[in-house]
Amino acid sequence: MLEVFGRRPYLVLLGIAAFLFVMPFLPLNDYILHILTIFLIFAVFASGWNLTLGMLGLKTLGHHAFFAIGAYISAIVAYYGGVSPWLTIWIGAMTAAVAGIIIGFPILRIRSMPHVAIVTLAFAEIVRLIFSNLKEITRGELGFWGIPPFDPIQIGETTLRFGIGNAVGSYILAAVFFLAVHIALLVLLTSRTGLTFFAIRDAEAAAESLGVHLSRWKIFAFALSAGVVGLSGAIYAHYVMILTPISVAGPEMLITLLAMIIVGEVDISLRSHLWRPSSYRSVRAAAGIRRFPHASLRCRNHSCRLRRAAGTGRPEAQTATRNHVSDMSGPPPKRSPPSWPTYLVLPTGDRT
Repeated sequence: MLEVFGRRPYLVLLGIAAFLFVMPFLPLNDYILHILTIFLIFAVFASGWNLTLGMLGLKTLGHHAFFAIGAYISAIVAYYGGVSPWLTIWIGAMTAAVAGIIIGFPILRIRSMPHVAIVTLAFAEIVRLIFSNLKEITRGELGFWGIPPFDPIQIGETTLRFGIGNAVGSYILAAVFFLAVHIALLVLLTSRTGLTFFAIRDAEAAAESLGVHLSRWKIFAFALSAGVVGLSGAIYAHYVMILTPISVAGPEMLITLLAMIIVGEVDISLRSHLWRPSSYRSVRAAAGIRRFPHASLRCRNHSCRLRRAAGTGRPEAQTATRNHVSDMSGPPPKRSPPSWPTYLVLPTGDRT
């Protein structure tokens, strides 16, 4: 199944892990490690956003709201509740996922992508205003400072400390989360769930006709994306240890993340992010259907049929397909079963 997602994705991820492992042993100053730490945190953010932007094709512009929700919820629970940040980051991620489910229901009712972008952008602005006006809790634009860092970890005689003043420990923590999130996403996307996501993106009507519940899977993908983004926001909060609404939910954050997504290519391939499937194989594998010899798909407007013989470059196949399209009510012309592979398999049903 991995051949659908590019060339040896796990090997490429192993190479990235090896590169990240050797960085702390190089003669780098703390500023370089700080830049690398921020890079890894925002790479998790970009991968989470790409689940909806690149995989499902939903042009959302409000994912920095989930980043702010994860950051603020984790910081507030750790600061006022005295809970360890190792636990609060998951609380922040789950809160962001719930927010993704709530905003996902009205978004899925909107068919126009520009309107989806406007609605999600308005949602992010609402979140920013909420955190700005909760001055008794977040101190508004004055900044929510005093956020506790992650508790130190003792490894033998070495103590790893985290926070903005501990570059090596913070870099190792960000690298571990980066690898863990991408391994989990790779396992998910190479499973049947991932193939279903790709089928929805590449052929939504065909996926629905094969029994894929579009709304349910889109809500799940939106919640998963929001949770990953919220997790990155929570890690960011306990690293920088100070938050302002404009810094985590403002337009500058949106522009920064759009640049990361656009420069990194909006896709799910291991050459840009990690994964790139074949559309029709995704539909077939998601539906769990094997090859059948004479599959056809009639368009919704009943003006054409997509047959496996089309596009093969064989004159006899193209002629047979044109003749069949011209007579929609008649049976397909008799010919020997072709030997080339089937791309999309659907039940023939009633031809009338």
